Amino acid sequence: MSVFEYVFGLMVAVLLAAIGELVSDEIRARLDRVPLALLAMAAKRLPPEQYNALYVEAWLPELRHILQGDQATPITRLVHGIRFAASLWLSAPKIGQELADDVSYAEHLAHRTARGEIVRSKSELVIANYLHSIGLQYEYERDLKGTADPGHLRPDFSFIDDTGNIVLWEHLGMLDRPEYAGHWDRKRAWYARNGFELNKNLFATSEIGGFDMRAIETMAKKVQNALS
Repeated sequence: MSVFEYVFGLMVAVLLAAIGELVSDEIRARLDRVPLALLAMAAKRLPPEQYNALYVEAWLPELRHILQGDQATPITRLVHGIRFAASLWLSAPKIGQELADDVSYAEHLAHRTARGEIVRSKSELVIANYLHSIGLQYEYERDLKGTADPGHLRPDFSFIDDTGNIVLWEHLGMLDRPEYAGHWDRKRAWYARNGFELNKNLFATSEIGGFDMRAIETMAKKVQNALS
Protein backbone atom coordinates (compact mmCIF):
# COMPACT_ATOMS: atom_id res chain seq x y z
CA MET A 1 0.00 0.00 0.00
CA SER A 2 1.40 3.37 -1.04
CA VAL A 3 1.63 6.34 1.28
CA PHE A 4 -1.07 8.06 -0.75
CA GLU A 5 -3.46 5.12 -0.35
CA TYR A 6 -2.75 4.97 3.38
CA VAL A 7 -3.37 8.69 3.87
CA PHE A 8 -6.49 8.55 1.68
CA GLY A 9 -7.82 5.58 3.61
CA LEU A 10 -7.16 7.35 6.92
CA MET A 11 -8.99 10.46 5.74
CA VAL A 12 -11.97 8.39 4.63
CA ALA A 13 -12.06 6.63 8.01
CA VAL A 14 -11.99 9.95 9.87
CA LEU A 15 -14.72 11.36 7.61
CA LEU A 16 -16.95 8.32 8.13
CA ALA A 17 -16.42 8.53 11.89
CA ALA A 18 -17.37 12.21 11.87
CA ILE A 19 -20.51 11.52 9.81
CA GLY A 20 -21.39 8.67 12.17
CA GLU A 21 -21.07 10.99 15.15
CA LEU A 22 -23.32 13.60 13.52
CA VAL A 23 -25.92 10.97 12.70
CA SER A 24 -25.67 9.64 16.24
CA ASP A 25 -26.22 13.14 17.67
CA GLU A 26 -29.28 13.59 15.44
CA ILE A 27 -30.65 10.23 16.56
CA ARG A 28 -30.13 11.15 20.22
CA ALA A 29 -31.91 14.47 19.71
CA ARG A 30 -34.86 12.76 18.03
CA LEU A 31 -35.06 10.07 20.69
CA ASP A 32 -35.00 12.71 23.44
CA ARG A 33 -38.24 14.15 22.06
CA VAL A 34 -40.16 11.07 23.19
CA PRO A 35 -39.66 11.39 26.99
CA LEU A 36 -39.83 15.20 26.73
CA ALA A 37 -43.21 14.97 25.00
CA LEU A 38 -44.42 12.42 27.54
CA LEU A 39 -43.36 14.68 30.40
CA ALA A 40 -45.19 17.62 28.81
CA MET A 41 -48.30 15.43 28.69
CA ALA A 42 -47.83 14.64 32.38
CA ALA A 43 -47.60 18.35 33.18
CA LYS A 44 -50.95 18.94 31.48
CA ARG A 45 -52.54 16.67 34.09
CA LEU A 46 -51.52 19.12 36.82
CA PRO A 47 -53.63 22.07 37.97
CA PRO A 48 -52.37 25.27 36.25
CA GLU A 49 -51.02 26.80 39.46
CA GLN A 50 -48.70 23.82 40.00
CA TYR A 51 -47.21 23.81 36.49
CA ASN A 52 -44.28 26.10 37.23
CA ALA A 53 -43.22 24.70 40.62
CA LEU A 54 -43.39 21.07 39.47
CA TYR A 55 -42.85 20.87 35.71
CA VAL A 56 -40.63 23.89 34.97
CA GLU A 57 -38.56 23.97 38.14
CA ALA A 58 -38.39 20.27 39.09
CA TRP A 59 -39.49 17.69 36.53
CA LEU A 60 -37.99 19.16 33.36
CA PRO A 61 -34.51 19.85 34.81
CA GLU A 62 -34.45 16.33 36.29
CA LEU A 63 -35.36 14.73 32.95
CA ARG A 64 -32.69 16.74 31.14
CA HIS A 65 -30.18 15.60 33.74
CA ILE A 66 -31.19 11.98 33.11
CA LEU A 67 -30.83 12.39 29.35
CA GLN A 68 -27.47 14.12 29.60
CA GLY A 69 -26.19 11.39 31.91
CA ASP A 70 -26.60 8.74 29.20
CA GLN A 71 -25.23 10.65 26.22
CA ALA A 72 -23.16 7.72 24.93
CA THR A 73 -26.04 5.25 24.98
CA PRO A 74 -29.11 6.56 23.10
CA ILE A 75 -31.26 3.53 23.89
CA THR A 76 -30.41 3.61 27.60
CA ARG A 77 -31.17 7.32 27.89
CA LEU A 78 -34.44 6.75 26.03
CA VAL A 79 -35.47 3.95 28.39
CA HIS A 80 -34.51 5.93 31.51
CA GLY A 81 -36.20 9.07 30.23
CA ILE A 82 -39.43 7.31 29.31
CA ARG A 83 -39.51 5.48 32.64
CA PHE A 84 -39.12 8.77 34.51
CA ALA A 85 -41.70 10.65 32.44
CA ALA A 86 -44.19 7.76 32.47
CA SER A 87 -44.07 7.49 36.25
CA LEU A 88 -44.91 11.19 36.55
CA TRP A 89 -47.67 10.90 33.96
CA LEU A 90 -49.27 8.18 36.08
CA SER A 91 -48.85 9.99 39.38
CA ALA A 92 -49.51 13.59 38.23
CA PRO A 93 -53.23 13.63 39.21
CA LYS A 94 -52.42 12.32 42.69
CA ILE A 95 -49.59 14.81 43.14
CA GLY A 96 -51.87 17.59 41.96
CA GLN A 97 -54.61 16.61 44.38
CA GLU A 98 -52.21 16.43 47.29
CA LEU A 99 -50.91 19.91 46.55
CA ALA A 100 -54.42 21.22 45.99
CA ASP A 101 -55.29 19.92 49.44
CA ASP A 102 -52.20 21.66 50.81
CA VAL A 103 -50.75 18.34 52.01
CA SER A 104 -47.27 19.19 50.80
CA TYR A 105 -47.83 22.80 49.77
CA ALA A 106 -45.47 24.21 52.42
CA GLU A 107 -42.56 22.13 51.08
CA HIS A 108 -42.24 24.59 48.19
CA LEU A 109 -41.94 27.62 50.49
CA ALA A 110 -38.54 28.59 51.80
CA HIS A 111 -38.15 32.28 52.78
CA ARG A 112 -39.76 34.02 55.76
CA THR A 113 -40.90 37.62 55.32
CA ALA A 114 -40.83 40.44 57.85
CA ARG A 115 -44.54 39.79 58.32
CA GLY A 116 -43.79 36.19 59.29
CA GLU A 117 -45.14 34.30 56.26
CA ILE A 118 -43.16 31.91 54.06
CA VAL A 119 -42.68 32.66 50.35
CA ARG A 120 -41.06 30.73 47.50
CA SER A 121 -38.26 32.95 46.22
CA LYS A 122 -35.90 35.68 47.37
CA SER A 123 -37.45 38.05 44.83
CA GLU A 124 -40.89 37.50 46.32
CA LEU A 125 -39.33 38.02 49.74
CA VAL A 126 -38.06 41.45 48.68
CA ILE A 127 -41.42 42.40 47.16
CA ALA A 128 -43.38 41.21 50.19
CA ASN A 129 -41.16 43.11 52.58
CA TYR A 130 -41.44 46.26 50.49
CA LEU A 131 -45.23 46.04 50.37
CA HIS A 132 -45.25 45.59 54.13
CA SER A 133 -42.94 48.57 54.61
CA ILE A 134 -45.26 50.93 52.71
CA GLY A 135 -48.38 49.58 54.40
CA LEU A 136 -49.90 48.02 51.28
CA GLN A 137 -51.93 45.07 52.51
CA TYR A 138 -51.63 41.91 50.42
CA GLU A 139 -52.33 38.20 50.55
CA TYR A 140 -49.64 35.85 49.34
CA GLU A 141 -50.71 33.07 46.94
CA ARG A 142 -54.38 33.47 47.70
CA ASP A 143 -56.45 30.63 46.23
CA LEU A 144 -58.29 32.37 43.38
CA LYS A 145 -61.15 30.41 41.83
CA GLY A 146 -62.37 31.14 38.33
CA THR A 147 -65.79 32.70 37.84
CA ALA A 148 -66.32 32.59 34.06
CA ASP A 149 -63.74 29.85 33.48
CA PRO A 150 -63.44 26.94 35.96
CA GLY A 151 -60.22 26.17 37.79
CA HIS A 152 -58.12 28.11 40.22
CA LEU A 153 -54.71 29.74 40.52
CA ARG A 154 -52.57 31.14 43.31
CA PRO A 155 -51.44 34.64 42.24
CA ASP A 156 -48.22 35.78 43.87
CA PHE A 157 -49.85 38.81 45.52
CA SER A 158 -53.55 39.66 45.81
CA PHE A 159 -55.05 42.96 46.97
CA ILE A 160 -58.69 43.80 47.77
CA ASP A 161 -60.09 47.32 47.64
CA ASP A 162 -62.82 48.75 49.86
CA THR A 163 -65.57 47.50 47.55
CA GLY A 164 -64.25 43.95 47.43
CA ASN A 165 -62.63 44.12 43.98
CA ILE A 166 -59.47 42.07 43.59
CA VAL A 167 -56.19 43.31 42.11
CA LEU A 168 -53.40 40.85 41.29
CA TRP A 169 -49.63 41.09 40.99
CA GLU A 170 -47.59 38.29 39.46
CA HIS A 171 -43.78 38.35 39.59
CA LEU A 172 -42.24 36.44 36.67
CA GLY A 173 -38.79 35.35 37.76
CA MET A 174 -37.87 33.15 34.78
CA LEU A 175 -39.65 34.74 31.84
CA ASP A 176 -36.60 34.17 29.64
CA ARG A 177 -37.27 30.40 29.71
CA PRO A 178 -39.62 29.22 26.93
CA GLU A 179 -41.51 26.78 29.17
CA TYR A 180 -42.05 29.43 31.83
CA ALA A 181 -43.09 32.05 29.26
CA GLY A 182 -45.57 29.60 27.74
CA HIS A 183 -47.02 28.89 31.17
CA TRP A 184 -47.43 32.61 31.81
CA ASP A 185 -49.27 33.00 28.49
CA ARG A 186 -51.74 30.32 29.58
CA LYS A 187 -52.17 31.87 33.02
CA ARG A 188 -52.70 35.33 31.53
CA ALA A 189 -55.36 33.94 29.18
CA TRP A 190 -57.12 32.29 32.14
CA TYR A 191 -56.99 35.55 34.07
CA ALA A 192 -58.45 37.42 31.08
CA ARG A 193 -61.33 34.97 30.78
CA ASN A 194 -62.10 35.59 34.44
CA GLY A 195 -62.09 39.39 34.22
CA PHE A 196 -58.48 40.29 35.04
CA GLU A 197 -56.98 42.68 32.51
CA LEU A 198 -53.24 43.32 32.32
CA ASN A 199 -52.26 46.77 33.64
CA LYS A 200 -55.80 47.34 34.92
CA ASN A 201 -56.44 44.85 37.73
CA LEU A 202 -53.62 42.45 36.83
CA PHE A 203 -50.00 43.59 37.05
CA ALA A 204 -46.78 41.76 36.30
CA THR A 205 -43.08 42.32 36.87
CA SER A 206 -40.19 40.27 35.52
CA GLU A 207 -36.48 39.79 36.02
CA ILE A 208 -35.44 40.08 32.39
CA GLY A 209 -32.28 42.14 32.66
CA GLY A 210 -32.09 41.48 36.41
CA PHE A 211 -34.15 42.27 39.48
CA ASP A 212 -34.94 45.99 39.46
CA MET A 213 -36.11 47.48 42.75
CA ARG A 214 -37.18 50.68 40.99
CA ALA A 215 -39.56 48.65 38.82
CA ILE A 216 -40.98 47.08 41.98
CA GLU A 217 -41.57 50.49 43.54
CA THR A 218 -43.23 51.74 40.33
CA MET A 219 -45.48 48.68 40.19
CA ALA A 220 -46.49 49.10 43.82
CA LYS A 221 -47.68 52.63 43.00
CA LYS A 222 -49.72 51.28 40.07
CA VAL A 223 -51.33 48.74 42.35
CA GLN A 224 -52.15 51.47 44.88
CA ASN A 225 -53.75 53.56 42.12
CA ALA A 226 -55.81 50.56 40.96
CA LEU A 227 -57.06 50.07 44.50
CA SER A 228 -58.04 53.73 45.02
